[in-house]
Amino acid sequence: MIRVIRWVKPLKVTTKTLSVSATPSTDPIKKLDYTAVTLLNNQRVGNVKQSCEYDSHANPVDCQLIIVDEGVKPAIERVYTIKNTIDYY
Repeated sequence: MIRVIRWVKPLKVTTKTLSVSATPSTDPIKKLDYTAVTLLNNQRVGNVKQSCEYDSHANPVDCQLIIVDEGVKPAIERVYTIKNTIDYY
């Protein structure tokens, strides 16, 4: 999935293009796994990767989200963990 957003600053002639390209996992069971790249004027400014561990019912039980901001020097990496508890009865 690619989203392109264009905006023009008032009183200026410059146009900037922001695009996000997200790629889901090729494994149909890993429905929440994906990677995404963000470009600003065709320059890479960030990327995101989410990967999960799944239970026997293909539900995510533990996900890790890694966000890298490459728009600053040095690049900043943030890591988030999402844990789910699912009780089957």
